[in-house]
Amino acid sequence: MARTTCEADRLTAEDARILKLERGTIAGHCCAIIVVDPPSDGEPPTLDGLRAHLAGRLDRVPRCRQRLAPTPLGVAPPLWVDDTDFHLDRHVRQLARDQEIDDEALRRGVARLMEGRLDRRYPLWSLHMARLSGGRTALLWREHHCMADGMSGLRILSALLWDTEPHPAATEPAARVRTPQYTERELLRFGLAARFGPSPDGGDERRARPDWRRAPAQARRLVAAVRRELLPGSDTSPLASRVGPGRTVDWLSGPLAELHDAGKAVGPGVTVNDVVLAVVAGGIRSWLAARHARAEHIRVKVPVSLHRPGELPDQVGNRDSFIFVDLPITEPDVRAQLIAISEETSERKDAHDAAELDALVRELRHLPLGDSAVDLTMSPRVFALNVSNVPGPKGPLYVMGGRVASIDGLAEVAQGHALRVAARSNLGRLSFGLCADPGVVPDLALITEGMQRSIDELLVRAGR
Repeated sequence: MARTTCEADRLTAEDARILKLERGTIAGHCCAIIVVDPPSDGEPPTLDGLRAHLAGRLDRVPRCRQRLAPTPLGVAPPLWVDDTDFHLDRHVRQLARDQEIDDEALRRGVARLMEGRLDRRYPLWSLHMARLSGGRTALLWREHHCMADGMSGLRILSALLWDTEPHPAATEPAARVRTPQYTERELLRFGLAARFGPSPDGGDERRARPDWRRAPAQARRLVAAVRRELLPGSDTSPLASRVGPGRTVDWLSGPLAELHDAGKAVGPGVTVNDVVLAVVAGGIRSWLAARHARAEHIRVKVPVSLHRPGELPDQVGNRDSFIFVDLPITEPDVRAQLIAISEETSERKDAHDAAELDALVRELRHLPLGDSAVDLTMSPRVFALNVSNVPGPKGPLYVMGGRVASIDGLAEVAQGHALRVAARSNLGRLSFGLCADPGVVPDLALITEGMQRSIDELLVRAGR
């Protein structure tokens, strides 16, 4: 009997756009590096133990058992359907053949994972385990960016991997949510209905118009936001190069509370996000100086989460907007950098630029060539690199009885943007993960060293 309704989730327009970014030398996944101390009352986890740990929790996140089912002729984004050939061993694996590795070897291993691809025939995630010195364990989680953004990715990890107690009480297993297997004809029929029919909430998205289309005051705010955010702003930087297949990675961190206080000592309106941007500015400034390159300013794209509090672990996908900020890289004083950055981010927040741009992007997608117009926001003429900051758990956290010592994150670069910085504020640390193309940035250490100097200078100025 032919099915009349589609019971599977479909990639949103934003998720589908992110999926399309994976082409040529650009992969599409993010990575979390989770270092776990040995349990105080037992041995470090084994690969078999880790697989068993996840097996009992996978049903909390149905997406982890689902693969993409493309729509014939590409008339609509793919569906998420159950992987009938799912095997946990395919996704949870050992790095370096169960040999103990040092921190440098760990970085090389993570770089290789960032260079690889997640196989679209299967669910778009993987977890690698590596043994470190001192009985520590590194867990390297990858997920495709079309599956989750930074915030929803943390919810997945919270459901699958860690607990807030070393030995939590047993809980009832989650009921497995299954999706049907659709024929090619059904996939095409449902795809056509998704493309030309009403939106899932019952309204017609093609006819829906945001308020700014009808209200002159809101339209003026949108025009102002576009002028601030989307007009070409970055000087041509060495980062605006063709990205190759190789990746180099690094990460560093500083004390979150002390850096928060250091920002407040500069000004009451300075936020942790401003501190993140000032630290990145210090790193880019040092790198450009070492290369004898000049740039008056570097514009960065700053994602702004639009997720709502209380979302469940299975409510995954991307839900964010963005603003652009000019980093004052010619300014040598980190305090002056912070003041300039804070003034700029405050202006954009007060004007609700992220919400205005979100409305604009959603509207453009309903217009002819709208996706091409949205793609222009990725131009290296508009911004030089992406800098995100995801607030995470305060801790403490445990994985199979071992305390989580650190959580660092990485995100893939984009064509024309050879460096990506992913910050996380969790477990009392403000961490920075850097991913770059070594053909464009062979000296990534110069950036991390400059960032570390900015962190140290902020702490000294705050008397920490």
